[in-house]
Amino acid sequence: MEKHYFEGICKWAKIHVPDEKYGKYSIDVLLSDQNYLRYRGLNLKGTGKRDEDGDGFWVSFRRDPSAKVYRNGEEDKAGTVKVVDVDGNPMTDLIGNGSLVMVKIVTYPYDNKFGIGTGSRLVAVKVLNLVKYTKGGADHESPDEPF
Repeated sequence: MEKHYFEGICKWAKIHVPDEKYGKYSIDVLLSDQNYLRYRGLNLKGTGKRDEDGDGFWVSFRRDPSAKVYRNGEEDKAGTVKVVDVDGNPMTDLIGNGSLVMVKIVTYPYDNKFGIGTGSRLVAVKVLNLVKYTKGGADHESPDEPF
């Protein structure tokens, strides 16, 4: 396994509780063109999506809590994503769109019934600049606003 780190603005952070639809932890991160090229060099299946403003590529990082992992030769479940603040302290605050984060992933080779390739798993998220999560997000319109 190899460790890789990517920094960028995030959105749709579901890292404290898995998403309801797929049961996975996930976070989308806007990678600069340079970091996106580094990401693509890992030969992962995910291709990312060009940002509407042309400021880089959105890439989804995921972790399946029930996936099999091997620790010290023992099979185990992948479990949760480690989430820390800028000082490395455990963090439980919900992460809002626009937060600056650094994600840590591991890559590993696989050879199974689906083929041969390189897989990845989200390991940790370090929040470098938190934008507090608010229900509805920054683009949410309040019915109380006059215009």
